[in-house]
Amino acid sequence: MNIAILDTNVIIKLRKAMIIDYLGGLFDKIIVPEAVKNECMDYFSKIELNKSFFEIVCVSKLLKISGIGLGELEVISIAVERNIPVICTDDKKATKKALQYNLIPLTTYSLLVFFKKKGLIKSVKKYLDLMLANGEFFENELYVDILRLAGETN
Repeated sequence: MNIAILDTNVIIKLRKAMIIDYLGGLFDKIIVPEAVKNECMDYFSKIELNKSFFEIVCVSKLLKISGIGLGELEVISIAVERNIPVICTDDKKATKKALQYNLIPLTTYSLLVFFKKKGLIKSVKKYLDLMLANGEFFENELYVDILRLAGETN
């Protein structure tokens, strides 16, 4: 089974791009830690996390990792506890910590590229622009790099 654990920042950005439903085309199951669910409630309703591929999970034991938020800590702890190698986060500190546990951290932007490669979307640019229009900010250099990875530059 193809499983990933999502952090708050990825869920929010995918929602801003109106593309959160496509996660079900990449993964059989998406685990959302309780802390991540609670953080998401500040941005949108619980109904949006009621997708058939989402599973809200409580962590049984938090790892002793400093320097990251509770959501990121729960993501990494559940991944290690359940031996799930793929996590999705845009948090740089959490990414570094995840690599120390031999986890595979994916970013929102890499998910967009995978959506395109899997044929779920035709254009990464369209969804990056939706994120920007809905209040997301990223540097122009990152924007160009993502489009290059997606094969959408001249």
